[in-house]
Amino acid sequence: DSEWPAQELRRAVRRVSDASGPQLAFDTIASRRAPPTVRIAALERILEDIRDDDDGQWGPQRLAEIHQPLALQLGSRKPALVAAACRVVTAIVVHYKTAFISFAPFFVDALFPLFRSKALDTSQAVDETMFAIIEYVPDSGDHAILRKLGAGTTHRASAVRKRCFDFLGIIFQRAASNSPPKTPSPVSSPSNKLTPKNHTKSAFLFP
Repeated sequence: DSEWPAQELRRAVRRVSDASGPQLAFDTIASRRAPPTVRIAALERILEDIRDDDDGQWGPQRLAEIHQPLALQLGSRKPALVAAACRVVTAIVVHYKTAFISFAPFFVDALFPLFRSKALDTSQAVDETMFAIIEYVPDSGDHAILRKLGAGTTHRASAVRKRCFDFLGIIFQRAASNSPPKTPSPVSSPSNKLTPKNHTKSAFLFP
């Protein structure tokens, strides 16, 4: 951000935020050239577009278009940017539910490096995204989510292995209790109550 004049930065944020459709936001997150502040504004614009999707514009084609750019932003070293990207993924999961399954392994894989993060904002956002995937995406058929997390238990990073075991434990616990899916909650802002050591008390998915 510091490389951009303040006035130009504000104009870029305003252009993305006020755009009539999400395409400019898509283009903005398709690379890391734009300053983090502008990319966060783009992600917030996309989040707004998902929330307001009453006419089915967010079909499979749009998810196919955006999944790689979202993964790119998940790989950022900026906690605020990663948290914003996680919020968009969480909203997409709640929006698509069953239709998200073909993209679930891709996004779980993209989240693996973030399992090691010690930044609280990042850790909370990643937890909420993973809980949304567990909660709203039926992992039937070839059990793609289960297999991806199972593969993560042999990851070279101990923090990743631990988190994969944690999430697998939640999946097995929910399967044993045969818990019905919950009604989708608003996803406009992250929960501030979730911590890595308090998974099952997420105010977002497990009230």
